[in-house]
Amino acid sequence: MDAFERRRAFSQQRVAFLTDLGEMMQEGKGSINQVLNASARRTPNAALSAAFRDVRDRVNGGMLLHLALQPYFRPMENMLIEAVSVNSKTDAERGEGFVTAARMIENLGSTGAGVARVLVDLVMTLLSVGFMWLGVAHFAAEQFAQIAPRRYWPELSRIVIGIGDSLVDVWPVTLGVIVVAVVAIAWALPNWVGTRRRWADQRLPGFRLYRLVRSTPIMMALGTFLAARIGFDRAIKNLLQRANRWEAMYLEEMLANFQARHERGVDIVDVGMFDWQAMVRVEVRSMGVDIDEALRYVAVEAGPRLAALINTRTKQASAGIKGVQRVLLLLVAAAIGFVYLAVVQNAGRSF
Repeated sequence: MDAFERRRAFSQQRVAFLTDLGEMMQEGKGSINQVLNASARRTPNAALSAAFRDVRDRVNGGMLLHLALQPYFRPMENMLIEAVSVNSKTDAERGEGFVTAARMIENLGSTGAGVARVLVDLVMTLLSVGFMWLGVAHFAAEQFAQIAPRRYWPELSRIVIGIGDSLVDVWPVTLGVIVVAVVAIAWALPNWVGTRRRWADQRLPGFRLYRLVRSTPIMMALGTFLAARIGFDRAIKNLLQRANRWEAMYLEEMLANFQARHERGVDIVDVGMFDWQAMVRVEVRSMGVDIDEALRYVAVEAGPRLAALINTRTKQASAGIKGVQRVLLLLVAAAIGFVYLAVVQNAGRSF
């Protein structure tokens, strides 16, 4: 069975599998092998059955569970599983941790779908406006110009259609600029660091959304590590091992705050990475307990709220993108309409 097919089939069932495994371990009624064997035997999906057998063989070969599951979970999801698998002292603790991790993974999945919708909306907006604008400038404008010279066109039409004409005439340069811009943004999101990046994370819409989307699983992973009682500094160091440059910028500041003891409570982690609403919950919760306990609570119990917040922000972003699309299409349509009126008027003068 092809590895891609196995991973795709398992991906759809990974939350249910982790939940069932965790609940069974909490009850002490079976082993990992029994769950994998039963799942492989009972599922009617051949690819999914092969995936269960593959994980079983990896575990029987001496692999730790999080390593055996690594091909079937995303890196951040596997980090949650590793935190539970390695640091839990009993099967009951491990089972409770797996159930919690499954809830977090489910929340992360919903946020990922929201971000994907934003990206699709953005691409579709650029394509629809671009094709209409350039098509009008390159094809329709020539036909209009034969009836009414451009000097008779309204100013708006000459500007909008003229820009489109120019972009078509130098299309290799236009394409190159677009590619460079896309690559630059794709590089900047995970790699750009420093004071200006911190400013962008708080004020520019695209960077704010990236901060919210990337920081939420970081908070969930941090809460899971702390729930496994491994200590704040070690939890941050574990996150740093998998962090990109942008994540490392904030995580290193948290670690420095903790080690220097210059900050107390929520101020250790309130470095601009996490959403302010999450920080309010951590601060309120930490009034009666230490920061570790507060983060554990917020990461586990507030996970659905954080996921809902991301979904709200992504819907707002999608609505904003569609609004821009409507404005741009209206602008192009207005330019065409004005040219059409100029053509009609010129035709009237000809008679």
